[in-house]
Amino acid sequence: RNNKFTEEADILLIGDSFIQGSSLSQEETISSKIDSKTNTKLRVYNMAPSSMSEFDRLIKSQIIKPPKLLIYSIVERNIPRNIISYDIEKSITKDEIKSFFGAYNLNVFIDKALKQYSVDFIKARINNVRGHGIPAIGNSKMFFLNGIKQKYNDENLITTSKKIIAYKKYCDSIGIDFLFLPMPNKETVYYELVPFSKQPNYLFRLDSILTHSNIKTINTLKVYNEYLKENKTLLYHLDDTHWNSNATDIIAEEIIKMQKTRTHNTVYN
Repeated sequence: RNNKFTEEADILLIGDSFIQGSSLSQEETISSKIDSKTNTKLRVYNMAPSSMSEFDRLIKSQIIKPPKLLIYSIVERNIPRNIISYDIEKSITKDEIKSFFGAYNLNVFIDKALKQYSVDFIKARINNVRGHGIPAIGNSKMFFLNGIKQKYNDENLITTSKKIIAYKKYCDSIGIDFLFLPMPNKETVYYELVPFSKQPNYLFRLDSILTHSNIKTINTLKVYNEYLKENKTLLYHLDDTHWNSNATDIIAEEIIKMQKTRTHNTVYN
């Protein structure tokens, strides 16, 4: 989801389908919003869906250079993966195959053929299939992925915090700043419609642990909660688990503010 390849970015985003921009147009993605709001003064590169292991591969293969700031994002319900250190000598054949497929766009063709999105779309329209979402109470237009079955447990909290701390140490080792950007579950933001008796505090607890460990984070849920006190505009699609253009707009502003603070501290410290 990039308009052009950027070898050395000011901001590089790694994440899942939220950062990739599922259900969003190109100009609505978080990377495009940052780009437009800064009048393209910042070099922004979107590497999603991807992982820290893939980032390590690209750095060691000298395909990209270390960015000034790496933003890692993951949705609340998922757990980050371990970084698998890339070994150039052991992986050269695999890389040659990847380069061959990439050079001729064969990887795109194979991806489309295997996933059969177009075929699934046509079947859904013919059979009038509306998906497997869980409807919100009192609002048939809003759907959740897991609804009341969405789990929030301490084991995931501990595992995720350890992985994010490891990511920060990795970034420190190659001289780049690290920022964690968690994506709240739709169920967490609109908990009254799930319904939950109170808003799950998983992300607040995670933010507290990471802040105590000197990890820079954007408390996305806090930002959303403050926004929703004064605004009724939705932050997620009604019939999809992902954020909408309004949410990417809000978080892009938060990233830019943090980037300005980071740059100021770098210059004057």
